[in-house]
Amino acid sequence: MFLGVTGLGLIDQRQTPLGLMAGAEVHAQLFECILTGSLLHRPAKIYWLELALVLAAGLITIFVLPYRRPRVAIASFAVLLLILFGSAFGCFLAAHLLVDAVYPGLASVATFGVMLGASLRTAEAERRRLVAELDHEREMEARLEGELNAARSIQMGLLPHRFPGPPENRDVDLYALIEPARMVGGDLYDFLLLDSSRLFFAIADVSGKGVPAALFMAMTKEVLRDAVARHEEALDRVFAEANTKISGASADMAIEGGDMMFVTVFAGILNLVTGVLAYVNAGHDAPFVIRAGSQANELGGEGGPPLGTVDDFPYGVAHFQLTRGDQLLLYTDGVTEAEDRNDSFYGGARLTQLLQSAPDAGARALVEFVREDIRRFAADAVQADDITLLALHWTSAEPAPVS
Repeated sequence: MFLGVTGLGLIDQRQTPLGLMAGAEVHAQLFECILTGSLLHRPAKIYWLELALVLAAGLITIFVLPYRRPRVAIASFAVLLLILFGSAFGCFLAAHLLVDAVYPGLASVATFGVMLGASLRTAEAERRRLVAELDHEREMEARLEGELNAARSIQMGLLPHRFPGPPENRDVDLYALIEPARMVGGDLYDFLLLDSSRLFFAIADVSGKGVPAALFMAMTKEVLRDAVARHEEALDRVFAEANTKISGASADMAIEGGDMMFVTVFAGILNLVTGVLAYVNAGHDAPFVIRAGSQANELGGEGGPPLGTVDDFPYGVAHFQLTRGDQLLLYTDGVTEAEDRNDSFYGGARLTQLLQSAPDAGARALVEFVREDIRRFAADAVQADDITLLALHWTSAEPAPVS
């Protein structure tokens, strides 16, 4: 039996987790715990266990939680706290062991707050840095785009755009088209009336793409024009001189750390009176001769390697007799290597078959006829290479037989 004092001013009451309780009841419950063996116990080594919990929770909070994903980190930390306090409560219920999870929990909360704040500050700084870099890249891209547009305008301005044909010239009709795969490219075409009866024309493809190819293209055009102005119909000498200069320029680029470059070229001189075509092919795709009433055939000839690949190569000059109404179609490999969405090539066979039904309505009609078929084939696929077409239609009177 336990007696408690209840007199006024002498009331024995104690504050417990369940509220105010009479001192006698506290003693009674304590005696009951002694008799039933259900006393809570807290060995001295519990202190080291709690210290280990503080360290373990801190290490997990620092090194394991994914702070780059704040929501996941907060959810993971909540799970960690539940495990921490749940384990302490389980020890209380199952083993009557008093383990204090408050200090490990508070230490983890403080550590988590510091780590999350630092992570958010770092993320914000990284975001600002990326925004600044993106703005700088956009500025550079806009500047580069402007420079490329200017370069493209200059490059296209170097090519002749006033094509010979009716009504000014009744002997020949010529038209050309170039579409770079990038803002600037390495294809070129050129033509020049040497006099009233001789027309020089050429098409070329520089290895590579972009600005280096465009610069090399401009140099090649001037080299060919300069050589033709000096040697005229002596195309073997024209190509020998051009080959020497292009080889030297390519070697200089290699010395400066750039890539060595070469040029495939087909060039010819057409006698507008007789229809005799003198030509040289330096590694370029052979043009097609389209004659009314017969199949389109490639213009053969031995030719030679691209300019800039073999020093002192003797390029031979071939000849071909055109008849009135014959058309020539010159093109670069961007035509036959045009790709569709399935990465299939346009191919030479399709071009040959297409030219069997080519219109006899002039050089421009022929170029647009071929270009439209390439567009239908490629559909919305990205253009992989420069596309250049040059058509020549000889319309002079029937020449006398050549012995």
